[in-house]
Amino acid sequence: MKTPEKQFPGIRVFGTLGWIVAGLIVGKLGLDATAVPLRLAAGASLALGLLAFALPPTPPKALGHAVRVRDVLGLDALSLLKSRSFAVFALGSLLICIPLQFYYSFTNPFLNEMGVVNAAGKQTIGQMSEVLFMLVMPFFFVRLGVKKMLLVGMLAWAARYLLFAFGNAQGSCSCTTWASRSTASATTSSS
Repeated sequence: MKTPEKQFPGIRVFGTLGWIVAGLIVGKLGLDATAVPLRLAAGASLALGLLAFALPPTPPKALGHAVRVRDVLGLDALSLLKSRSFAVFALGSLLICIPLQFYYSFTNPFLNEMGVVNAAGKQTIGQMSEVLFMLVMPFFFVRLGVKKMLLVGMLAWAARYLLFAFGNAQGSCSCTTWASRSTASATTSSS
């Protein structure tokens, strides 16, 4: 890529499109409350692992240089924490990811328990909005900058959790999933 900061959203969007297709299929077949998606993921991982052996060779840039543990572990990156802005960003990212893991782990079981029909399929509504937000992200980055984009994303995450806390399972599901994925794309893609 010649300009990764501009080209990334267009490429990243294909990962979300894959999630949308998978979510629609799993939801339509009623498999979201079973272990079948994990078995499918294991099979796909195996297939992709085998495919990796057929890819062209890409030697590391530092080929021929001595390998140091410091380089392998990325310890030089810790010096970035000396910058106050980066330290605040890293801490904020760490803290915001704590409730995010609960969302990713328990939203689908929660929606299924609440009686939402085709919960996995409905969760793709939010992923569809993520596609839109990723494609317009370069436009907003130029106008808002990174800090304001992150702030908007974090505020939208708070809105997502409020919708889950006070919405009803049938009426707010579309709004909740839309808010969740659009905020996730605004914050995770910008980091």
